[in-house]
Amino acid sequence: MTRRLALAAALVACASAQAQTEAPARTGPAFEVLRTAFVAVFDEPAYAFDVQITTAGLDTTIVETGRATSQVSYETGLPWFAVAFDQGETRRVAYDGETYQVDFPRTQTVYVDSTGEEVWSGATWALMMNPAFGIGAHYFVQDAVTAKVVGADVVAGQPCTRAAFTMATDEGEAVGYSICVGRKGAFPVEIRLDDPDGTSVTVRLSGAEPVAEQPQEAFRLGDDDGFERAPYEDETPPLAVGDPAPAFTAAGADGLVSLDDYRGRYVLLDFWGTWCGPCVGAIPELQAKADAYPDLVVLGLAAHEYPDADPAGFVRQRGGAYPVARADDAIVDAYRVRAFPTYYLVGPDGAILFASVADREPDADARLDDLLATLFPD
Repeated sequence: MTRRLALAAALVACASAQAQTEAPARTGPAFEVLRTAFVAVFDEPAYAFDVQITTAGLDTTIVETGRATSQVSYETGLPWFAVAFDQGETRRVAYDGETYQVDFPRTQTVYVDSTGEEVWSGATWALMMNPAFGIGAHYFVQDAVTAKVVGADVVAGQPCTRAAFTMATDEGEAVGYSICVGRKGAFPVEIRLDDPDGTSVTVRLSGAEPVAEQPQEAFRLGDDDGFERAPYEDETPPLAVGDPAPAFTAAGADGLVSLDDYRGRYVLLDFWGTWCGPCVGAIPELQAKADAYPDLVVLGLAAHEYPDADPAGFVRQRGGAYPVARADDAIVDAYRVRAFPTYYLVGPDGAILFASVADREPDADARLDDLLATLFPD
């Protein structure tokens, strides 16, 4: 995600420059679509609109909806915005021209970061595309390999004109960008970015209406609802080896699942989510461990899932046969899970034998394999 964040920052800066400089050197119908949108958006300084953000990975698709307020600072040309989401782990996100801010109800904290690299997720950073991010993209597409007007389209019932661009990275990979501009009012209604790794982010906005300008402070998330405000330094360590594993009962596909059900056995707890790419990628590896060690119980604990999600079925579709249950916030907090996947190996006596946050410890899987080989010798 670092490359995309750098791209986001660059596009915001470009939008600022466009507010004060001449039109880009590249010309043609596709660039004219972008310029038309630019003029339309900056006709008013502040807007409120509904957003739908779809982040599509290789194995999962996440859709988030919410209500956004976006405003351009005429001093800097940068957008300020605040978004309230309807669902998902992140409840609110904001940018006040200086810091990115994301709140997490699970930790009762508003995390603040000046770069966006720590607090930004694959979905929420895309909101920078509205309005100044997206319509400033003609700077980004100056070196487009292709630039064309695809033609008339309809997005969520809104007629629009779509322009599409393809850029080449330094590695020779293709990055796709497209924008569909409303035929009534020329306001952007959809913006899409396709990454070379096969993932994409699509942002749709509807119901845009001008609103009164607000002070910069209105785009700063405060400490309401008991939230504390802190820099993003969420390096909470997992429970320590030797600690007793907290007891829990979770909802499984076929009924309740309790840690006590496996007392006297070795249990590998996998805290994961269907929305987590590395977690999904680890399913075959976890099943391989279960196959290699019949006396080992692998238990998937899916966290922060939507109510209609089927994490157990999701695992089965990907070849996993081990039990899967839903971990509620109480279980996640008891095990100090702050990143996914997080693994715990619990011994027959209920003590923790291994604890690892995978994205912080590149050698974690190798160390776990070594431990399992010791516990279950041939």
